[in-house]
Amino acid sequence: MRHTRVAFGFAVLAALALLCACSRNSDAENETIVPEAQVRIAIVEARSISEHISVVGLAEPSADGARDVTVPYEAKVQAVLVTLGEHVVKGRPLLRLIASPAAHPSPSQAAREADQAAAELARTRRLQSEGLATRGELRAAVNADAAAREQLQGVGATGAAFGNIIVASPIDGIVDQLPLKSGTVVAVGSMLARITRPDSMIVRFGIEPGDARRLAVGAEANVTPLAAMSATLRGRIEAIDNRVDPDTRLAYALVSVSGASHLLSGESVRGALTTATHLGALTVPRSAVRFDGDRPAVFVVRPGKRPTAQRVPVVLGLSDDAYVEITSGLTSGQQLVVEGTDELDDGMALRVLGNTAP
Repeated sequence: MRHTRVAFGFAVLAALALLCACSRNSDAENETIVPEAQVRIAIVEARSISEHISVVGLAEPSADGARDVTVPYEAKVQAVLVTLGEHVVKGRPLLRLIASPAAHPSPSQAAREADQAAAELARTRRLQSEGLATRGELRAAVNADAAAREQLQGVGATGAAFGNIIVASPIDGIVDQLPLKSGTVVAVGSMLARITRPDSMIVRFGIEPGDARRLAVGAEANVTPLAAMSATLRGRIEAIDNRVDPDTRLAYALVSVSGASHLLSGESVRGALTTATHLGALTVPRSAVRFDGDRPAVFVVRPGKRPTAQRVPVVLGLSDDAYVEITSGLTSGQQLVVEGTDELDDGMALRVLGNTAP
């Protein structure tokens, strides 16, 4: 009988040991089936964000950076002394003309014309400051005033009214246009050459009509020449031409650029024009946003002994190449998943591999 009770006791102990082992195996099996995602996270922070449109354009002289050299009397081109694209200094001979004695005005007529041109220039500058005159009209008034003053000086100069006349560059710059050849007879007021200052280039960008409505004068712009290894130049939108070109079906934006001496007239460039800027906006990396159809959401890290993912619907605002503004759904300081979101589900356990700078 005593041996029977001992045997029964050993049997009970063996059964209990087997039951504990099964329980431990069951717990281990339950732990292995808990899904876990390896992710990187970032902290939601406030920053400035700007939205841009990408455009292409051409560099050209500004209205006040180009001087048209004109002739105030009928003459014949005897010789062209420079070439297109050549750099010239003020006073450098450009052309040699032969003028007709009968073509010159009297000193009193030349003085009247100079006064009229100066008054018209002052009027055009005032109108442009009020937005009532174009850049082209201002350029024409500047050139007319310069031509009238040169005519007045020439009338009183010995030998200027007859025979050979040397036409000199009025400024330091580049010969941008040179439309005449030797032997050409030119009428009064004809353009002989255009000289442009290298530091006065602007950029004309073609823009879609819908985008033109999103731009504002004074907005920031980045300009990059298409030539290899070219540095990006900073600029601002100076004017917006909201008319649509019938050939290109585009409107135009004119951008003034700091460091414009690096641009050549006619050079192709690409630009990023700012359409809107929000200061102190909550932003997240673009990689953090997932879409369910057209509904955006992010995964916020729910803290705990084992962190888990919480899917949070959000409302998006501005975006750039790297970040997206969140206008609703998040608060500053929250942690969210920025890498490893593809396989995430709501409530999934997370293994955080590290932080990604916001």
